[in-house]
Amino acid sequence: MRISFVKHGIFALAMVFSTSAALAATQNVTANVRFITPLSFTDVTNINFGTVTAGVAATYTITTAGVASTVGGEYLSGTPVVGSVKINGSAFQTINISVTHGAAVSGVSVTASTCNYNAAGVASPCVVSGGAAPTSTGKTLLIGATVSADGNQVDSNTPISPVITITVVYT
Repeated sequence: MRISFVKHGIFALAMVFSTSAALAATQNVTANVRFITPLSFTDVTNINFGTVTAGVAATYTITTAGVASTVGGEYLSGTPVVGSVKINGSAFQTINISVTHGAAVSGVSVTASTCNYNAAGVASPCVVSGGAAPTSTGKTLLIGATVSADGNQVDSNTPISPVITITVVYT
């Protein structure tokens, strides 16, 4: 009887160990890492409306094509210049572009902006979704804007410079 118990006990242990091995499973998981070039800006050109009449409430606009116009004001001198920035980055990753306008400075505020990324057409307001991958050589973003002056500006040799913030993110 004792031999039979030992025999059956060993057989039972063997079944337990073989059963738990049959219930075990393994799976490999890979660690994927993708590398992209960080976004950067080069060749920045600020928007320049030129010299306009002081003390006049007016609105001034410059398009992404560099065409300037005014409602209620007058351009006195200087050549208006459209803003531009070259966006550099990945050759494989598309981008989104958005623009925000900062607070008014000395009664001058940016009230609207337009943009043209990679000559794809004018976006107004300046929002680009799924824009072409910028590549390491970069793609150009042209920025136009409308500014409003409240008429309290005085004769000064120092330009008033409200801020436009450009945000670019990979999609």
